[in-house]
Amino acid sequence: VTDAITVDGSNVGIGIASPLSTMHLSTTGGGSVYLQDSNATSTYNISEISNNAGNFGIQTRNSSGTFVSTDYQIVKNASGADYHRWFTQGSERMRIDSSGNVGIGETNPSAYYSTKLVVDAEGGEDGITIVSSNQAEAYLMFADGTSGDARYRGYVSYNHTSDFLRFGGTGAERMRIDSSGNLLVGKTSSSTTTAGNELRAGGLAAFTRSGSYS
Repeated sequence: VTDAITVDGSNVGIGIASPLSTMHLSTTGGGSVYLQDSNATSTYNISEISNNAGNFGIQTRNSSGTFVSTDYQIVKNASGADYHRWFTQGSERMRIDSSGNVGIGETNPSAYYSTKLVVDAEGGEDGITIVSSNQAEAYLMFADGTSGDARYRGYVSYNHTSDFLRFGGTGAERMRIDSSGNLLVGKTSSSTTTAGNELRAGGLAAFTRSGSYS
């Protein structure tokens, strides 16, 4: 076969007469490379790296070369990577699209109003979990800067030590649901001597002010 293997200085080419790198493989269909672990389970012991139709992919094959699943793919255009796709068990699970938006269980995150991260519960009861220890506080922050309270101008947090949920605005706590289910606005504890408003779990309400009306 003409130019099946070419050695050009320190570069080796397969299917190309003038290799451009240390190892350069070229075929009209893009071709692929198999990495096989002969000690692994034969039903999935080959990892395939491919460049078909200009798109980079990683696939799983069995010991006879039969296709098992697509595991990862970069779909390209003239500007390079257009979008990335991650798969498990043969189904796409996550995508980063051409705008840099991330979809988990969603293939078109840019279709939504808030696009940077879209999580699709796929028709069932599901969601997002933030895990922390039972002696810590977990946060969801809304920032407009990287210093001072610009890092947390708005926030929602849960304190696992005392079991309360709090809501912040303009860099400070504005509302809290305490461990008894009381809703506290403008205050952090249930007390009629502290300025602020309370809606108590037992059905009572308390409104306390300090100083004159403005």
